[in-house]
Amino acid sequence: MSSASPPNSPRPQPFGLFTARRKSAPLLSLLAAPERPRSASGAGHTHPPPALSEYGSIASRPSLHTLHTTRSFQLLDRSEQPVNWKKYYVEDETLKKMKKKVRAFYEQQNTLIEKLQVIDQLLASDFPHGLIHTYDTGSPRPTDLENQPLLGGDSPEETSKLTWLAINVNFAANVFLLAAKVVVALATNSLSILASLVDSSLDFLSTVIIWTTAKIIENRDWKSRYQFPVGRNRLEPIGVLVFAVIMTVAFFQVAVQAGHRLLFEESREVVRLTNLSIGIMASTVLVKGLCWLWCKNFKTTSVQALAQDAMNDVVFNFFSIVFPLVGGFFSVWWLDSLGAILISLYIVVEWLQTSAEHIQRLSGMTAAIEDQQQIVYLAARFSNLIQYVTMVNAYHAGDKLVVEVEICLDPKTSLKDGHDLGEALQWMIECLPNVERAHVHLDYSHSSPIGHKPR
Repeated sequence: MSSASPPNSPRPQPFGLFTARRKSAPLLSLLAAPERPRSASGAGHTHPPPALSEYGSIASRPSLHTLHTTRSFQLLDRSEQPVNWKKYYVEDETLKKMKKKVRAFYEQQNTLIEKLQVIDQLLASDFPHGLIHTYDTGSPRPTDLENQPLLGGDSPEETSKLTWLAINVNFAANVFLLAAKVVVALATNSLSILASLVDSSLDFLSTVIIWTTAKIIENRDWKSRYQFPVGRNRLEPIGVLVFAVIMTVAFFQVAVQAGHRLLFEESREVVRLTNLSIGIMASTVLVKGLCWLWCKNFKTTSVQALAQDAMNDVVFNFFSIVFPLVGGFFSVWWLDSLGAILISLYIVVEWLQTSAEHIQRLSGMTAAIEDQQQIVYLAARFSNLIQYVTMVNAYHAGDKLVVEVEICLDPKTSLKDGHDLGEALQWMIECLPNVERAHVHLDYSHSSPIGHKPR
């Protein structure tokens, strides 16, 4: 590993924060967290913690700095960041010089460090104090706090607008390409082109499915809130799963038809493409490539499905041109049918993998280890009154996570303080962009039995 590091540079250091957790491990054994320096009067912070610029207008509002009440300082953690993350973060230039397996390890470590740094910034902001303040005053939580992206990125409203724009652009592109491929399919008897036409028809259907699910999810009237209290975001992966099944069945049929022509039909006609057909198919590759480059940057399931479909189309349409062109050039009649089979099998395998991934998530697959460690870190650093983090359970309910956390407080903690602390921690966990719902359980002993019935 020493050969991977540049000369005269410090060796990258791994760290093992929360890689193994015992149920009874005390908080101080997880984090060595010294308190902030106190002023002469002993009033707490000498200076207010810095607000995060990425938190937008909320974090920069001066009014939040006035929420540092005595009670919020008693309940919340006042410790400094326990680890100097820069010491362990490996820069891109150093990563490029490492061997593949070593680079993969440090890339994973960098991802974890970035997640933990976000928690440090969040806890250094005024948001936790603002939450406790709402309990003290009896006022409802500010609605803008609930609707803003506390951990960076676009707001939900902005994300919704961009999602709709991506869906509409893909819809327009699919309509244009579908009409163009109908012209090409009528001008030639190529099975590769026919498979491409089927693909464009299903692209159109996929956009309709995704558009419909997005509309249903966006509708949050009183009736839907009553029937679906946690929202209908799980319709996104369900819609993608339905489309994956349709794609798999359709291209399996294309492969069967190509196999029948290859094995049983007596016609040995060589397929030849016209210049118009080649031009239309090349424009399909270009348009779909541009759609993929744009849509791959979106994080929503719907647009990610469109991005995957666009990437498949680039590969699919490229080889839909190559096979009949090469077959026509060398007068090989069977190459077009063979190409249709290979392309169809490629699409079937791709969408079967996508289906398996979404089925696992809808079935309650456990969260990635980095996501679990981020939640443990948030719970461990959230309050001085938390003696133990005895359990963290995070699992998928669709694309996002349901999180269960159990913390141990001093038995003498008042009901008021315990309730406010637990619910504030619950709300902060739900601020994480990949969390749908969080449940925080309070305990007075780290040796208590498990709260849920084993399944």
